[in-house]
Amino acid sequence: MRMRLHRRRERGFVAVFVAAMILLLTGIVLEGTRSFRGKARQTAMLTERLAGDVRAVAAARWLKSRIEAQWASGFLERPDLMLLAQLQPSLIAIDDAPVRVRAEDADIKPDANLFDADEWERLLVAYRMPVADARLAARRLIAKRNATPGGKFASIQEIIDDPGLPEALHAGVESDAGAWVPPLAELLSIGSEGKRLHVANAPLVLFAVLFQAPPEQIARLNSIRNQRQARVEDAVLIFGGAAQQGCYEGNPQRLRFVLEVERGGSNRAVIVRIEKNRLLAKLAPASNS
Repeated sequence: MRMRLHRRRERGFVAVFVAAMILLLTGIVLEGTRSFRGKARQTAMLTERLAGDVRAVAAARWLKSRIEAQWASGFLERPDLMLLAQLQPSLIAIDDAPVRVRAEDADIKPDANLFDADEWERLLVAYRMPVADARLAARRLIAKRNATPGGKFASIQEIIDDPGLPEALHAGVESDAGAWVPPLAELLSIGSEGKRLHVANAPLVLFAVLFQAPPEQIARLNSIRNQRQARVEDAVLIFGGAAQQGCYEGNPQRLRFVLEVERGGSNRAVIVRIEKNRLLAKLAPASNS
């Protein structure tokens, strides 16, 4: 009787042990499968990003060559950037992947890399950052920029991601003066290599930042804009002689063709200008990179 009971216990222990081993192996297999799937997804995403980068560069080079060929072939009888923009396709297929093309004024967003510490301080104050904090943050931004390869920020995101900057840079904010300050990505760009302001279209906050203009001067410009098309001569009367070189009017003097790959999230740009009846085109980062 005792022998039978002992054998039953042994069989019970074996069954429990076998069940435990099965559960352990099942867990290992499931965890391994989960890990494999996660790595496979990461690999697929990385591959898609790399493919997107290649397509964006290829599309930008193709568009640059097309624009230069059109100019050389005499498609344009006069230096007209707007006509040049109308000649370009809105969609390019690279390796069966659609790449969207849009043209924008290359100067409408000043280059963040050209801002000095005082201008950054005024801009951060416009985002409702306390003056003392804005001064320290501006100096830190300049030091951070100077420490990067080539002494330039590579993207607007690189600035926005700084943990010491106000959250308003992401979503925009109403300034203390009551004017709307757009998100930084809509206000500045990287690679435009200029910070002249379109007197009729540039956000008002930029006039306060670049010309140290008080609220009453900004109000005067805004009043003119509400009545008619503002001119450079208006800006000179309001902001002084610096506005003669710091502002422009009329049609864009430089165009940025932004190429956005629908798959992979990559983009590039071609910046075009006409100088002394010559076409100058170059590849650049997209304005929203």
